[in-house]
Amino acid sequence: MSTFDKYIHRFEITTGLKCEYKIIENNKYTPLYIKKNFILLKINLLDTDFIALFSDNASSEDSVRAMSVIRKNFIKYPIALFSNKIREIDKKVFLNRGIPFFCSNGEMFLPFLGTRLYSFKSINNKSRLSRYSQEIFVLLLYIIQSVNKNESKINITRYDSPINVYNNKIGFTGGDEFIKYFEKYIDIRNRSTLSRSLSELEEQSIISSIGNTRNKEYFIGLDSYSLLMNYKELLKNPLYKKKYYISENLENEMNEFFDHNQLKDFVYVGDMALSNSSMISEHSYSEISLYQKENKVLKDIVDASTTAKFDDWIYDLKYILQFSKYDLLKYNKFYRDFVDFSYPKKTIDPINLFLSLDDKNDERLIDGINELVDNRLK
Repeated sequence: MSTFDKYIHRFEITTGLKCEYKIIENNKYTPLYIKKNFILLKINLLDTDFIALFSDNASSEDSVRAMSVIRKNFIKYPIALFSNKIREIDKKVFLNRGIPFFCSNGEMFLPFLGTRLYSFKSINNKSRLSRYSQEIFVLLLYIIQSVNKNESKINITRYDSPINVYNNKIGFTGGDEFIKYFEKYIDIRNRSTLSRSLSELEEQSIISSIGNTRNKEYFIGLDSYSLLMNYKELLKNPLYKKKYYISENLENEMNEFFDHNQLKDFVYVGDMALSNSSMISEHSYSEISLYQKENKVLKDIVDASTTAKFDDWIYDLKYILQFSKYDLLKYNKFYRDFVDFSYPKKTIDPINLFLSLDDKNDERLIDGINELVDNRLK
């Protein structure tokens, strides 16, 4: 794959927009210095044909000069520049002069398409996504998996669904219809929260949009694995790091304050969850998690009664308890309802499992994580 092929592919993954192209060769009207420094492409994007000059090292002045020459030879088509990433100083020149351009990271200024599709925030800004933005992103990744399973398409594109499936991307509307359709799976309950979350995803180049505020449609690509790998550094570990080692003796001592039935809303995490998607063997004890928001009283009791240190003398270890930042039962339900109904209940979903284990250095776990990726995330 040539350099610009890779950049075009990255652009498609980032924006969810199909970018068809072909190289324009042997044009006798093209000056030699342009042939040496630029590749001439005919692009079709959003059903619009235009000419793009690709270069990875040309200065802004050289690019502007080349565009003025090419424009005379291709009167019928708009002209734009294409690059992997345009320097901030060059970007200002292009914007001040109204020169169209687009980059592999999804930044675009293509006024002949009628809209600027991306704000100019660097994709390299590694600030983590907010809670609701992460919730929507994981939801969208599972929607993509659902759409890519032919038998599931009917479930996600019903007449009342805000989701539309195209050949190379998913389109969806934001607003009350989105909230109502996915209310069982997300905690967002008003349009302003949803709008802020979608804007954050758009600023990070995860999704794109067209239209105005009142009539806007969003797009995301159909490669869930690439999206997850490209943006995993923006996602938070769903589990708090602190672990509570609960032995049978300790649980007996806590019975005065601690009702074991309160664990009914737990999900399995760690090795036990990983064993459902890999050949890794589970421990003799369970690893479970509770949603901290709904178990604050229980957490206070456990904090006062246990240690966060694993001691060798705990031979009767019954389970390891962690608390989660999100309601992982909702993620499990969505994955089961739309992707794989055979996936075990009360088990952390594959993406959040991956995020909770991604920083582990244990070779045994690494093999299991690789199997998880192959079996559940690709």
